[in-house]
Amino acid sequence: MNNCNVDDHQRMLLEIKRHCIDANWFEVSALLESECLDAERRWLVDGQPLLHFLTLLRAPTALFDKAILCGYSVFDHEEILGSGSILELLLRESNSIADWPQMFRSALKAGADPNGSSSGGERLLEIALKRDLVAAVEMLVDYGARAQNKNFFGEESITALDLASELGNAAAKRLLELTVAN
Repeated sequence: MNNCNVDDHQRMLLEIKRHCIDANWFEVSALLESECLDAERRWLVDGQPLLHFLTLLRAPTALFDKAILCGYSVFDHEEILGSGSILELLLRESNSIADWPQMFRSALKAGADPNGSSSGGERLLEIALKRDLVAAVEMLVDYGARAQNKNFFGEESITALDLASELGNAAAKRLLELTVAN
């Protein structure tokens, strides 16, 4: 048991924030190993989950993975921002994050919900299809995404399979192949 309290935990997160803003990734890496970061407490930076913050600042993938290994809770993240929120962020930012597939896989391995949806009601598979992200489609299906789940658009609700049939891009073709194989 460590001798750190809630204030120490929060001070450590503020230090991480400061070094993130300066892109001092070596310091951030060292701070992630602090015994004052408590896996039992939420890792929030300005009210945002730490992984969200690291992603938006384009931190190296190794730091994303290290935060998870050091006790960051993807479940807390999803409880704060909604099911699939970290995955949605990675999908939407995939054009500007060099190693987004590794980060995406790490989040899934840590328990992010592959059947989650965006704040607007789209399922994650739909976002991956629209952005033509074959790797994301494969990972989501591998981790249990159900292509037959409808989105949350009321009477206009469709499934990812319906969308794949309409789109015909590489990601859509891959989803249809994976669905037939299962």
